[in-house]
Amino acid sequence: MTAEQFEQALLAAPTPRVPQPGPKSGSRRLLVAAAVLVVAAIGLVVLGRVFIGGGPILPDPPTATTQPATTSSSVPPTTAVTAGATIVVAEAFDPFGGGGENDTLVDNVLDQDATTTWRTERYQDPLPVIKPGVGLRFDVDGSPEQLQLLGFSTGTRFEVRWSPDVVPDPQDWERIVEAVAPAGAATFNLPPRTNGHWLLWLVDLPLQSDGTYYAELAQVRFAP
Repeated sequence: MTAEQFEQALLAAPTPRVPQPGPKSGSRRLLVAAAVLVVAAIGLVVLGRVFIGGGPILPDPPTATTQPATTSSSVPPTTAVTAGATIVVAEAFDPFGGGGENDTLVDNVLDQDATTTWRTERYQDPLPVIKPGVGLRFDVDGSPEQLQLLGFSTGTRFEVRWSPDVVPDPQDWERIVEAVAPAGAATFNLPPRTNGHWLLWLVDLPLQSDGTYYAELAQVRFAP
């Protein structure tokens, strides 16, 4: 082949086309469409929570920690009776029995000694079955503000009553306090009453380990 023939052959041969890049507008449209779909999906979720849950989506509240409950107790002061509220007379009060109730032990509640006690009689049956009650009567000079009971048999049901005069029926005395003796000491606030007579009236006695019913009391104090 001559040079002229070779040149003609080259010119007659087909020339391959150079690849052209795709249009950018198509890719951008795909990205925009995908973003619109994502936004629409989020909007549908939010609307669903609003209409179904009744409100907007809120973050979970912080977890609370529970602290154990604490209790505190105070022991009433063991101050002696002062001249502002002096016990002049203390005696057993048993209008529905024989008239006395271990009278020789009554002074033990006034001796400032917690190891000595006054005790009721030992009863074979619950006290309400036998009589309405039994107790101690105190003539007090002054206007006490508090009554302190120490060493009182736990579970004893009692009342504190007051009267300007000594009358045989406890129901004729003014009832000031109604309570059940707790373990340990107990203090009760008293309304203003000048002089007169205070009655510690026991209406039910606890069952003791020997099978009888009785109550003991170590100290009675009227604090001014």
